[in-house]
Amino acid sequence: MWLQARMYLLIALFFGILYGVITGLGAWMGAGSAITYLIIGFGFLLIQYLISPAIVGWSMRIKWVSEKEAPELHQMVAELAERAGLPKPRVGISQLSIPNAFAFGRSQRDGRVCVTQGIMKLLNREELKAVIGHELSQIDLDMSGTIDYDELMTLRQKDVKLSKSQKLMEIFTTHPNMLKRIKHLSTLAV
Repeated sequence: MWLQARMYLLIALFFGILYGVITGLGAWMGAGSAITYLIIGFGFLLIQYLISPAIVGWSMRIKWVSEKEAPELHQMVAELAERAGLPKPRVGISQLSIPNAFAFGRSQRDGRVCVTQGIMKLLNREELKAVIGHELSQIDLDMSGTIDYDELMTLRQKDVKLSKSQKLMEIFTTHPNMLKRIKHLSTLAV
């Protein structure tokens, strides 16, 4: 909880500095008042809030799939969401070949879960289910993306074997230890 609060405070501080500099420059040039720039700043924040899911969808080339198009994926998401006590998120498949999965949205009710075509080709059903469970946990934590310290310490103690190609992918991923985590989570009894 404290980490999440610090992250929000840091982001607020950075935006405050940015808007302060813009306001100062505008006032120095005689182009409007501080109130004008505050209104413009809040307008930009509102626009960013409203269009950010569309930007993610566009940049990741997401195709929202129906239950008829991807029944197994929908079944996994529905089952895991029900177990977690979450509303079923919207399900999408990114057309990218990079193995990845992600969750985004404004709230739990607006949650969206996406997997790339690359990760669907790479992982078996149980491993993919573990990845989706991880993404649903981010929705459950209101998109904070924080990792549980105890889970990380437990994972580091496990003797999870990775192939050479998986070790190489582990070096270049934005989620350190993710492949180990996926393999470990897929073996746990639910």
